[in-house]
Amino acid sequence: MEWSKKLVLVGGVAASAAVLLYLCKARKDGAASEDAEIKDQQASSSGHKRVQSEEAAKEQLKDILKELIKAQEQMKTVIKDLTQELQRTPSSLVEICKKIEKVQPPDPMVKHGLQLMDLDKLLEKHQQDTEIRNSIAKIMGAPNPHNIASEKIQSISVKDVIEYHKFMLQELTTLIDEYENLPPGERQALDPKTVTIAAQVVVGARFEQEHQVSSEDVETAVLMYHANLATDQTFASVNIQIQHAMSRLMGTPMAPS
Repeated sequence: MEWSKKLVLVGGVAASAAVLLYLCKARKDGAASEDAEIKDQQASSSGHKRVQSEEAAKEQLKDILKELIKAQEQMKTVIKDLTQELQRTPSSLVEICKKIEKVQPPDPMVKHGLQLMDLDKLLEKHQQDTEIRNSIAKIMGAPNPHNIASEKIQSISVKDVIEYHKFMLQELTTLIDEYENLPPGERQALDPKTVTIAAQVVVGARFEQEHQVSSEDVETAVLMYHANLATDQTFASVNIQIQHAMSRLMGTPMAPS
């Protein structure tokens, strides 16, 4: 199962900050430590030691997922608060980045020295574990039945979701142009990961002002219509363009699809 692609489907700009951040930053981090599980297996000289190593790796994965969930919840609150604040009081991208730097939680991926591919390998290997699957569901944002049943969410159609993402892509592209036109010294002083979160705040604020719908509402609608959207070529195309735009923001352009 391609966990990364599933996370991206749920993602886009409307997604929870943590997941999108990790998807984008994994291409930026460069060389990281080798997969911990592979290291342990190479160091083991017997089948018994390999079993112990695999169990240790699985427990480490569970801990990492718990930390990701915690960081995700913290960043959701940060982004929501800053998005509302930005609608009341305009701020520059640089100012928003400074505010984020003061409150963003430690990055679990950096703490454990993992890249996206490392995490993906571990998820693939241990995907049948119930606790791990439940954690994945939380990170992916399993829809809240109460939210889906609300009249506001039910009023959003598949067509609306696609149009919302087109708007987000347009605003994201405009924001990236603004970012790239910053004075070189000012731009280079910004942490790309922080800029990625700031971009979600800015795009989210512009989106909510334009459509009177929150990013959380769109995220819930995406989850509600995931079966329809998974086979929609227009939605897929827009999401690929969003991924390319985010990679451009990170300074690591993706190869053309």
